[in-house]
Amino acid sequence: MLEESLRKAVEDYLKNVDLPEWISEKEKKVIKYLHNKQIINNSQIEKCLEEAIFKRARKDFELLTSKNKNLPYKIYLDYSPEVMPEIFAYALEKGEFSKREIKKIKFDHGENAEDFIKSNGHENLLSELREHILSPPYKIKYIPHVDEGDYIDPHPVCLCD
Repeated sequence: MLEESLRKAVEDYLKNVDLPEWISEKEKKVIKYLHNKQIINNSQIEKCLEEAIFKRARKDFELLTSKNKNLPYKIYLDYSPEVMPEIFAYALEKGEFSKREIKKIKFDHGENAEDFIKSNGHENLLSELREHILSPPYKIKYIPHVDEGDYIDPHPVCLCD
């Protein structure tokens, strides 16, 4: 009973992750613990992440096809920071959008949906996202000798919370 409740809580959380915002290290530890205890498995995690991807792609679609005049600039599929091309390509490839919806999308550089999927698709997107959650955090273990006067970045590639 408790295990089922924990699994359901993690599934609900993952389904509603607002990509590209990511999961904190603390939350990753909880998910990894439950995964290691076999309370939630790889396919359950990936199924939830797929739902989060589809939700994000739907938001991107609404933004791309919006007639909102209040936007400060035009949103482009390939290079606007608001849109994640690999997520959008995944949703296109999996048939998340109807043919009618796809016709509303203005692809950049004369591309069509198939071209966009080929150039932005990520064959292993779900497993890569899952592995990102289940991987240990990156820690810097060695800082090389630095000569006097050299610039030292106070936060070199780290996951500071």
